[in-house]
This record gives sequence, structure tokens and C-alpha cells, in this order.
Amino acid sequence: MTDSTPTPPPRTLRPTGRLLVALAIAALIVLAYGLTGRLALRTVPDSPSYLDYPFDSLSAALRSQRTPGYPLIIRLVDATLGLRLMPLVQLLLHLAACAALVRELGRWGTPPSRSLAAGLAIALGCTALANVPVLATDALAASLGVLTATALLRWARREGRIGAACWVALPALGAIAMRPAYLFLIPWTFLAGALLLHLRHRLPRATWREHDRRGLARAAVVMALIALPIVAWVGLRGRVVGDPAILPFGHQNLAGLTVQWVSDEELLATPEATRPLAAEIIRQRQRFLDAGGRFALGDPGATMTLESRWDDYTWYVVVPAADRLHPGDTIASHHAIRDLNRELLQRYPGRYVRWLSLAARRAAWGIAA
Repeated sequence: MTDSTPTPPPRTLRPTGRLLVALAIAALIVLAYGLTGRLALRTVPDSPSYLDYPFDSLSAALRSQRTPGYPLIIRLVDATLGLRLMPLVQLLLHLAACAALVRELGRWGTPPSRSLAAGLAIALGCTALANVPVLATDALAASLGVLTATALLRWARREGRIGAACWVALPALGAIAMRPAYLFLIPWTFLAGALLLHLRHRLPRATWREHDRRGLARAAVVMALIALPIVAWVGLRGRVVGDPAILPFGHQNLAGLTVQWVSDEELLATPEATRPLAAEIIRQRQRFLDAGGRFALGDPGATMTLESRWDDYTWYVVVPAADRLHPGDTIASHHAIRDLNRELLQRYPGRYVRWLSLAARRAAWGIAA
């Protein structure tokens, strides 16, 4: 005779219980951050450019090397809570983003233990631990990136509805407005969104094609909702300050490498249009050394040496040299660096390819480790 007693359903916490557990975990994390000194505001060389953002002039704002997102948040926090609480604000926003992800994973059927593990991994990851106390965009942009991924999961669960697509675009645009390095979210939301819609339904092969066409169209809507405001911003900068780009920023990062690949003779052999900056870079490098600056030791062509010297070459050699030639004009300075980069890449493409291959190898080793 078999036992016909039904198996009781697995015990789960009620919503109130889940909320209490989430609040307890958040409180413990905040306490741990406070006890380890990670809620004390810390500034970095980038911080003044956010604090001094020129809100009083549209032209000056559009010429700034910063987007207005983070400076606006700083002003809001400073006016309401005080700037010293900025690390706490950044931590709470990050925890809220992680909690939203845990909740959405649960709605996708992920077991609670795994959802919680995923949320904690992000909440206590290196980005949060290192950047929450810092007055810079890293922590807040990362939190908005988590919210973008969460909103995309919700969008796919709701079959790509337009309302859900708008909720994907909002944090994505916020992340880009904080930190333009998050522009990758534009193609990522399209690719990941189409893939999520594909994987959500186990369809017969014969119906995949039509379903995927609809999925691609809906993912393209998400991408367009993010891309169009960015295009409008670029158009505004082009019309007002004659620089149709997101920011007068980025080329200096590459120049911190390109000027290391060449000798002084090769640098001075560039065309007449770029030679003034090339010569000023050589002079500025000597000023840096005369003032007591030192570059990292090692083989000049080694990947680790190039990376170790990159910060000094970028911010203490290339950028000051361009600023000396174009004082007070961030756009002209940026364009001068761009033109020199372009010339060096055209003359020595093999050196760039070599660096890319070595850097990719190092990145692969780092990921594997």
C-alpha cells in the first residue's frame, strides 16, 4: 500500500520575511564598510573636474571633459545631505541595484540561494570595495550598469514590451551620462536582449526564425531608445562648440601608449602639423623628470612597462604638453592629440598590433587566474 499523503511544498519566506532578510544583509554590509573605513570620502585627481563642472555656461559645459551626470548628483547630495555622505549614498544605491537583480533572478526561477549569491558577489566585488568611497564615477556607473542588466531581464520576461524597454533605457543612459565608457551598453542591450528573448522560449526549430525576427526588432527598439539621446547630445555639441563627439576626451588615453612606442627622432619626424605637439611632449617629459618624476623601470617595449608608465605619460607628459600649446581650449588640445595619434598609428601599425596581441594575452591570463 502506497502512502498517498501529498508532499508539502518547499518552505519559502513570505515577502515580509524576505524584506527583513534583505535589510539585515544590507545593514551588515553598511556596517562592515563603515568599520573598515570605506565610508570616508576619498578624492582622486579626477574629483576636482566633477566638483568644478561649469553649470553656469552651456558653451563651457559642452567644452568640459566631463558629462553632466555625476556633477549633478554631487550637487544634489551636497545640497541635501552633505558631500561627506557621498560614499554612503553610492553604497546604498549599489545595494539597491544588487537587491533588484536578486529579485529579478528569482522571477526567472533562479533558486533563492543562487540569486542571493549573485547579488552578494556584485555587492562585495572589487568595483564596489574599491570605488564606493571615491568621489568619481566608477561606483555609481557600475550600479547603473547592474540596473540596466536587471531591467533587460525584466524586459525579456515581459516579452519586449515598449514600457519595459523604456526602463532599460533609463539606467543605461544614466550610466553613459555618468561615465561614457559605458557606451558599450548600446550594442550590448541589443545583442543580450535578442539572446534573452531567444532563450526564454523553447520553440520548435521551424518557428525560431519568425520568433527571432520579432526579437531582433524589439531589441533594436531598446538600442534606439538609448542611442537617440546620445546622438542628440553629440549633435548639440557639434552645433554649439563645433565638436560633434560625446566629449573632448579619450585620445589622450591612447597617446599615453603611442608616444612610448616611438623614439624622439621618430616623434619629431611626424608632419609639420603634428610636430609642435611632438616637440612639446619631449620637452614636457624632461620637465617631469627634472621635477623629480620617475617612470617605471623595465624593458620599454614590454607590456607591463608600457602599462606601468601609461598614467605618467598620459597625465604628466601628453596632456600638459597639449595644454601648453592650446591653453584653456580643451577641444583644440584634444584634437591635437588625436591628430598625433592618427599619424603614429598610420606610420607604425605593426607596433599597435603587437601591443594589442600582448595585452589580449595578458587579459586572458588575468581572466583565467
